Amino acid sequence: MAHMGSGDFHAAWELSDRVLAATPPSECRHWPLHLRPIWDGRPLQGRVLVRCHHGLGDTVQFVRFCRPLAESGCQVTLLVQPELLDLVREAPGVHAAFPLSFPDPEFDVEIEVMELAYALRASPQTLPSAPYLRAASGQAAPAPRPGIRVGLVWQAGAWDPRRSLPTSLVAEWARSVPVEWWVLQRGEARADWPANLGRLLDAPAPADLARVLSDIDLLLSVDSFPAHLAGALGRPVWTLLPTPCDWRWQNSGESTPWYPSMKLLRCQGGWIDLLNQTAARLATRGVH
Repeated sequence: MAHMGSGDFHAAWELSDRVLAATPPSECRHWPLHLRPIWDGRPLQGRVLVRCHHGLGDTVQFVRFCRPLAESGCQVTLLVQPELLDLVREAPGVHAAFPLSFPDPEFDVEIEVMELAYALRASPQTLPSAPYLRAASGQAAPAPRPGIRVGLVWQAGAWDPRRSLPTSLVAEWARSVPVEWWVLQRGEARADWPANLGRLLDAPAPADLARVLSDIDLLLSVDSFPAHLAGALGRPVWTLLPTPCDWRWQNSGESTPWYPSMKLLRCQGGWIDLLNQTAARLATRGVH
């Protein structure tokens, strides 16, 4: 994680080689699925089964590597979270996609989706670029109106609470920002959001969320699945990050090699300071 945070992918992969040699996947079968290594180091060739046991955002971030696998001659099959099936089955390089509960298809080698960057020896310069997902066509986009439509997500999963902002803080701040808020938050945090503040959408399924992201001008989100989805779709997204943040966003800078359409806004003091800086950016209409 330290090497990835500094952008030194090569050092991370060298360290991962030593870990794999010392602790092969066969010795980790008692570990939780989302922590268990799967790839045993054999060449990725023939029928490759990609298992997606991490979070939705992790799958969306790393499914990009199916394309170079397919380009090398592999037949790539995904076992993926059911709610993502409609999004990823048409992703470049994916031959077939099934829910995680589906009986294992025949395969020559298996790997976890987040191991793909390591197995393919990715670097910041060689990451398959976005967009690589697309929203299915749906209802017509909303009629044009003054101002900009900004999607809003302020809380992420509970495994790392540092990523999330208090609902009351965000609501008070949002009242003073002259944009059209589209509230895309999922989960319990929605219950405390003021009913008269912005457009409170029913918690959309991932495929529906992709269509919404295609209709709005910008997504403002914490480090969460919607941020990854916007980036994978090539839609403008500003991601609010705590300091220190997760390894994938590196330790500094506003841009990320993972998603060219994403801007990273880093919290150096309190969240309210970052929100106020964000409001000033929004006032200039600098969406892209």
